[in-house]
Amino acid sequence: MEQKEILDNSIRNKIVQLEYSDLTNKEEKIRKIYKEETGKEPPEFKIYTSEEMGIGKTSGMDGAAIHFYDKGQKINQVYYIFRGTEPSKDFGDVIYDALGIGAGKKDNQLRDASIMYDKVEKKIKTQNKNNDIKLVRYGDGHSLGSSLIVSIGLIKKTFTNIRGLNDAPVNIKQIVRNDTSFRTYLSRTEGRIDKIPEKK
Repeated sequence: MEQKEILDNSIRNKIVQLEYSDLTNKEEKIRKIYKEETGKEPPEFKIYTSEEMGIGKTSGMDGAAIHFYDKGQKINQVYYIFRGTEPSKDFGDVIYDALGIGAGKKDNQLRDASIMYDKVEKKIKTQNKNNDIKLVRYGDGHSLGSSLIVSIGLIKKTFTNIRGLNDAPVNIKQIVRNDTSFRTYLSRTEGRIDKIPEKK
């Protein structure tokens, strides 16, 4: 039986907005949002933030993951959330928008988002060793965060659902550098990657 999505779009939108003030120690706020929207208490959950993990300090990447787990209700879901551009907080976001998303020359935030994803996945697997409930992954991001979550989704190929709000586009050059299977596919179908016309 397929797990029913715990967080509907309205709850996910509110949590994406909350990520702008960082989700560290925001368990009570998330519980309140969930209860206001559903009239029920949420299943047990744990929040992982890039800040607590020490990821993104140099690049400016800011993200979080909320893992819901309830063996009795057969719930095992993780929601990845990435913050958008915040020039007043980190001018590196503006540079990344131009050189990363625009030109495809930088991918430090994408690399940090990928590192965060891998660490969260490892933590979830370690904490739920005897888990026979399939982990279902969802992703959300706003603006720059949307580009990050969609890119991670394309690279990892594990998400059930990804939503981009007011999204910045994915840069194909970043995907080519960070996804070996896609790079191999392009080489096989197009020949030398550096010779593929920009328009194509």
